[in-house]
Amino acid sequence: MSNLEFKFGSEDNPKGHAIIYFEEFEEIFASYVINFPIKGELSKYIPEMFKDQIPDEEMTKMVFPPVPEKFNGNLDSLIKITQSRADDLIYGGSINSNDTTSAMSKLNALANEYSKLCTDNMRFLAVNMTADPYTGFITRIQPAWLLRE
Repeated sequence: MSNLEFKFGSEDNPKGHAIIYFEEFEEIFASYVINFPIKGELSKYIPEMFKDQIPDEEMTKMVFPPVPEKFNGNLDSLIKITQSRADDLIYGGSINSNDTTSAMSKLNALANEYSKLCTDNMRFLAVNMTADPYTGFITRIQPAWLLRE
C-alpha cells in the first residue's frame, strides 16, 4: 500500500492522471500529474545544443506546474472539477508557498509515488487480464485487490 491520500479515485486502480493538492491556511495549491503509459526518450526531440541539459533517463511522467500553484476556488470546486474530468485527487498535506524548493520537493515525491503506483498497476493488469477470443474485449481474471493480497 502507498502513502498517498486519495480523496477521489483509488490506489487499487489509479487512472494515470491526478491533481495533487496542498493547503496553506485557507488556500489551496495544486499541480497536475500525468503518468505516461508509453515511455519516451525526451532527448531525441531536443536540438543537439541543448541535449546536455536534459537527463538521460526516460520520461515516464509529467508534473505541471512544477511548483504547486494557487487554485482559485475552494476544495468543493476542486473536487467537482476532479470528478467531472475523472482524475484522481490526492491530498499532499500542507506547504509553505513561499518556500518553492520545499514545495517542489514535496510535490515531486508524491508524483514519483503516484507514477510508481500507476506503473505497477499497469504491469499487474497486463499479466492478469485476458481478451475474449471472440469479441476482443478485455476482461479481468479476478479483481486486482483479490490478487494483490
